[in-house]
Amino acid sequence: MKAEETTLATMPEITPILFEGEGIKEIVDRLDAECRAIVLDGSTKKGREECISLAMKVRKSKTAIDKVGAEIVKPIKEKAKKFDATRKYAKDKLDLLAVDLRKPATEWEEAEERRINGHREAIKVLGTLKDNVSFMTPAQLEERRTLLKTTYDRDFEDYQEDADNFFKATEAAIDAAMVEAKAKEAREKELAELRAFKEKQEAEEWAKKQKERDEALKKEAAEAAEKRLLEQQKAKEEAERKERERKAANVEHQRTINREALEDITKAIAAIDITGTAKAVLEAIVRGKVRHVSIKY
Repeated sequence: MKAEETTLATMPEITPILFEGEGIKEIVDRLDAECRAIVLDGSTKKGREECISLAMKVRKSKTAIDKVGAEIVKPIKEKAKKFDATRKYAKDKLDLLAVDLRKPATEWEEAEERRINGHREAIKVLGTLKDNVSFMTPAQLEERRTLLKTTYDRDFEDYQEDADNFFKATEAAIDAAMVEAKAKEAREKELAELRAFKEKQEAEEWAKKQKERDEALKKEAAEAAEKRLLEQQKAKEEAERKERERKAANVEHQRTINREALEDITKAIAAIDITGTAKAVLEAIVRGKVRHVSIKY
């Protein structure tokens, strides 16, 4: 199909009457089918110009249809806008009126919800106060008991029975835990005292043993010192004895030498006359005739 054969070439005038039935839809659908049936060639200049021309004509047709349609709906939209404003006024006004009329009931419901939630929360606390009581000390359990009584000290109204049950259960748990905690505390105290007693005993025994070791060491040191003193005394006495023996032996030795020297001198004197005695003695000494006697020159 060629462009000049399409509805674009013989586009009818767009009038409001066409919008009341299927007129506009039929024109648009026919135009769509006809234009898509055209074989377009973008490889040539003429073909490209034809593509551009067809597109521009389609857009003009769209503008013409939209313009007439906009004029048709303009008064309708203005009327609808007034309707919407009236609707909104009625909606907002009556919503506010409904809220105001319901306000007493709403306030009562909110207060009732707060009341119920308050009771339920307090009852929940009464129940949770028994948690972990088996791990607490007597002092901690007393604090927990005080908190339990403070929480329970209120009018639970229609929840009083539930509150009573939770209070009694928690109080019983605290009482049982208190008995066990006090027994445990007593056992720990007794164990601590026993441990302290044993430590004291061990310390005393250690001190006693240490004292005995010190005394033994002192005694051993004293005995060792006494033994050394005795050995030193004995050694001294032995040395003195040997010295005396040495001196005695030396004296005896001297006596022997003197005696022998005297005998030799006496013999030398006996062999000469009295006038030549000194000379004879000297010659005997020089010649070694007198034992143990010599002259140093």
